[in-house]
Amino acid sequence: APTTAISPAGGAFRTAVEVTLACDDGEGAGCAGTWYTLDGSEPTFESTRYTLPFTVDATAEVRFFSVDEAGNIE
Repeated sequence: APTTAISPAGGAFRTAVEVTLACDDGEGAGCAGTWYTLDGSEPTFESTRYTLPFTVDATAEVRFFSVDEAGNIE
């Protein structure tokens, strides 16, 4: 199954931050997509699909998961 890294790592920031999610499937079939939420809720396939870095300028709890081309869910 793939793994996803978030940058920057969690923490408190005094200004808005640009968030990047990077899926890695190692030696697998490759990443098919990543989905995320900003309100701390469990992300699903109905959540926002990650395509580009996004800006968080308020309190947020980013949660995410990725799926690889073979259908394995993180």
